[in-house]
Amino acid sequence: MGSFTKNKITVLSIIVVVFIIANFIVYSVTNVNTEQRIKPILENRIKNLKTHYESLLHHQKEMADLMYQSTIQIPKVIEILSKIDLTRTQNEKSILREELFNILKEKYKRMRTKGVHQYHFVLKDNRTFLRMHKPSKFDDDLSNIRYSFKYVNENNKIFRGFDQGKTSHAFRNIYPVFSKSSTSASDKKNNYLCALDISFPSDVLQNYLTTIDNIHTHFLVHKNIFTTKAWERKDFELEYYPSAEHSDYMIAITKKHIKKHKILDKEFELNSISKQINIDVAKGKPFSHYFRSKNRVKTLTFYPIRELKNDQVVSWLVAYENDDLIQTALDFDKLLKITFFFSFLILCYFVYNIIIQKDILNIKVARELRRNREKDKQLVEQSKFAIMGEMISMIAHQWKQPLNALSLNIANLEMMHISGKYSKKEIGYISQNAKTTIEYMNQTIHDFSEFLKPSQAQEFVDINTIFHQLESLINTDIKKYNIKFDIKFDLNIDSKIKINMSKFTQVMINIVKNSIDEFIDKEIKDPTISIIVTKERKMYKIIIEDNAGGIPQNILTTIFDPYISTKGKNGTGLGMYMSKLIVKGHLGGKIEVTNENEGAIFTIQLPVNEE
Repeated sequence: MGSFTKNKITVLSIIVVVFIIANFIVYSVTNVNTEQRIKPILENRIKNLKTHYESLLHHQKEMADLMYQSTIQIPKVIEILSKIDLTRTQNEKSILREELFNILKEKYKRMRTKGVHQYHFVLKDNRTFLRMHKPSKFDDDLSNIRYSFKYVNENNKIFRGFDQGKTSHAFRNIYPVFSKSSTSASDKKNNYLCALDISFPSDVLQNYLTTIDNIHTHFLVHKNIFTTKAWERKDFELEYYPSAEHSDYMIAITKKHIKKHKILDKEFELNSISKQINIDVAKGKPFSHYFRSKNRVKTLTFYPIRELKNDQVVSWLVAYENDDLIQTALDFDKLLKITFFFSFLILCYFVYNIIIQKDILNIKVARELRRNREKDKQLVEQSKFAIMGEMISMIAHQWKQPLNALSLNIANLEMMHISGKYSKKEIGYISQNAKTTIEYMNQTIHDFSEFLKPSQAQEFVDINTIFHQLESLINTDIKKYNIKFDIKFDLNIDSKIKINMSKFTQVMINIVKNSIDEFIDKEIKDPTISIIVTKERKMYKIIIEDNAGGIPQNILTTIFDPYISTKGKNGTGLGMYMSKLIVKGHLGGKIEVTNENEGAIFTIQLPVNEE
């Protein structure tokens, strides 16, 4: 019985070790799988924040340009500004200042409703002539405070960007004002009168994202942007407090924020990611993380704001959002680990019992065959190994179908995540099925990790690789909706192309997914997507054609403009806009669309870069 007990301990030890190793492998694989599924969600948060930020800045730029033009087109304004250099006394300047204020005060009131705060005239010597928001404060020297005014006065060129003043930071649009139109540099210098600042404070951006897009946003400003004495001033136009996100930054408090909630509570909630935040802030690039807050998962996204003077990050736009997709991914990850743990625990228990029962049988046989003890011992050992082999074979056979079933469950869950159409009942059903099955690997995880990998660099990539990845990413939809998907290459085309693969794939996904959505909405029979890749002189041409009925004529010419969508309220109107920005700005090409035959034809042209 001593030998039997020893065998029990040995078998138990082996099973325990195998159990631990197996659980460690599953834990590691599921962690990687979950992080890869969460990664595109976080990257999408960054893209969304960037899009909203850049769209608002573009809108503010256009408004500021119109306000500037309407100001300089008032003859009396130019007349007053032209007289400033001719004044001899402060009293004469004061008369001109009051006259200019009276002319522009109604205009300034209208500008305030559009979010403008500073409507500010600064003379050539960098001294304030008139602040419309503080008309009683003038003649202060801004040479060492506002780099932007110094730049415009010295170069007679427009300045746009983030800049800090004495009491507030803002997104500045500072224009040179001339007595009359000039073309040459010398004429401009002679006709130059002053600089005009039309600025939008950061709280306009915060309130826009918080109110319009339901994204809670606040603004962090680096302590070094102010002098030590500046923090003691009582006339700051926004309240500043130490931020919970980073010790080197101050949070700008607006009416939309509650000090206690945004500073004290957040400091506790962010403990789990505070170290990574410090690392990413030091890099000065956009980033996003998730954390748990009161049993909910939230994303925290940082977008850097650079000061034009030194091209340094001095501020961050910070956004908080609830994220049900990440919550679901983490819950499923937990469920999968628990399911595997208990399933394998039960399996190990049965394996152990079978082996032990066989050992008991072998011991009984050994007692009855004492004459052949040595032979029996050998048979027992052979029997053990045979049983172990049978068990491994049985496990492989019995688990093959459940593994396939779990793979199908995960694919269905991912499809529901992508489409955004799922219910608790469906998730519950999939989760129940998952409790009885296991998955060791995710065959598609490699393709997804390569597509979402943030890369700004271009590299030489095999053309077949690019379109193979594209086909892998949309393969589920192609099969689900019986779509004929055809890719053709010109015979004389090079095997490799220098391109940013991630960004190009993003453009192709936008176009192809739009076609698939149209197939579904219009219930197109025999849906077809055809891609043709050719080379003409110094350009690659990629033609994507479908039979989804084409783009409505009333938006065909504006399809690449922001907020233009064929999906009505279900679309953001940013897919084609971002595609054009990527093709034109990042890939150096162009994109066009026409309606022909039974659908839309997108044509992308990219420059040839020799290896």
